[in-house]
Formats: sequence, structure tokens, C-alpha cells
Amino acid sequence: MLWSRAREETVRLRLQSGASGRPLSFAVRWQVPDATLLGRTHQWWKLRLATIGVVVSLVLQFLPRLGTEDLGARTLFAYSAVSVLLAAGSLALLFWGVSCPQCHAKWAQLAARQPSGLWLKWLCDLRVCPQCGWNGVPPDNRWRGP
Repeated sequence: MLWSRAREETVRLRLQSGASGRPLSFAVRWQVPDATLLGRTHQWWKLRLATIGVVVSLVLQFLPRLGTEDLGARTLFAYSAVSVLLAAGSLALLFWGVSCPQCHAKWAQLAARQPSGLWLKWLCDLRVCPQCGWNGVPPDNRWRGP
């Protein structure tokens, strides 16, 4: 007997239009939700870079202390100085770089004023600017002509 329909186990789902054959893994490509204000204004990279910078600075701070050999005081000072400068630069990028393109409100500084532990969720879930109400969509003010 011939089956006119394929078995359910062998049927592959069709790709939606515009979708690629292989989705990139989360480790290769971070998902940026365009529904959030950071996604629409393309400022996610600042948050990520600041996070990576702080983590690398912490690693630099404790890396020389993990070794068994005795490092000199100058070497430990150099590691500490680079670590502090990297952390300060990363936090400066976060607190002064993530801002509203319209009113220049510093979103990370506003997020830091949220209740304890909720600042990152507040910043990532932001839909409109809390100062001016801008939603991140550029105005459609192209001249249409007479």
C-alpha cells in the first residue's frame, strides 16, 4: 500500500520568509529584541561592552594572585592599575554612553536609581524614554512634495 502523505516524523517545517537555514547559536550572535528601546536605538553594544570590560577587569585583578610564583610589587601594581582603569572606562561607557538620542537623558543613571537589584531589568525592558517619552522610532518627516 502506498502512502499518499509523508509520515509526521519525517516532515520538516517550512522556514518563514527571510529566515536562514541555520540559526546562529546564542554564543555566536546575541539576540537583540527590537521591541526594547536599547534595541531600537542600537545601544545594546554599550551595555555588553561595559559588562565584558568589568568582567575582564576582575579577572585581571585576581589573575596574578592565582599563580604560585611570587610576583613583584610593581607587577601587582601594574595589574591592579590596568584593572581599575578598565573597570572605570567600562562604567563610564555605561553610565554616560547609554542615553536618549532626543533629550540626552542618561538611561543607565536613571536605572541605577531603581530598587535594589532591578536596575538591569529596568534598563533592558525600557520601551520609551522616561524623560521625553520618545519610543526610539525615527520620525517620518520626509518631504512628500506638492
